[in-house]
Amino acid sequence: ENTFSALKNAINKNADSAEIDVQQLKDGTLIIMHDNNFKRTTGVNKFVWDVGYNEVKNYDAGSWFSYEYKNEPVPLLEDMLIGAKDKIGLMIEVKLSGHEKNLEEDIVEMINKYGMINQCSIASMNLNVLKKIKELDQRIETIYITPVLYSDKYNINYIDGYSVETTSISKEMVSKIKFQGKQVYGWTSNVESTIKKNIWLGVNGIVTDNPELANYYLERVG
Repeated sequence: ENTFSALKNAINKNADSAEIDVQQLKDGTLIIMHDNNFKRTTGVNKFVWDVGYNEVKNYDAGSWFSYEYKNEPVPLLEDMLIGAKDKIGLMIEVKLSGHEKNLEEDIVEMINKYGMINQCSIASMNLNVLKKIKELDQRIETIYITPVLYSDKYNINYIDGYSVETTSISKEMVSKIKFQGKQVYGWTSNVESTIKKNIWLGVNGIVTDNPELANYYLERVG
């Protein structure tokens, strides 16, 4: 997860986009990492806000998954942008630790540096992040990630899409979101039942760890 090898695999499996998680290190470097502690994926029990890239670049983020990926590095956001350019979209989820400085500005600047506005979307569970992203660059697609949507009002002007846990999505929800001109995504659908549900609901995108299975069922109905 969140490695350059994973990105290449998503490209090879013909996924439309890859979801990656971005965080900021102590020195401001933007890395791709889900947890705010490196313990689970690298074995190093340190928090992202306590270390700089000079140390993190030596971490092994692949061995926990398989010996085949031994010495897989923790990638930079820049690495992923370069690897994805003209090959695959990126849904960049912003992970907050509470120690960030100019995180949104740095992400937007990096996306613009590589001319990838049309290839990237910014996702977050924090509405303030999405609002700030829109203030920085109106062109960037913003996606609100949530397990459950308690409101049926989907006309927030700084949100372009909603990524909702599949079990809580309904046909009515999808219809209302689309009526507002927004996108809707269902996560995380890794088995036949949830993939089929998302297809039946008519979501714009299925968030999955198994793009081959999702493509199989999409081809059968399409």
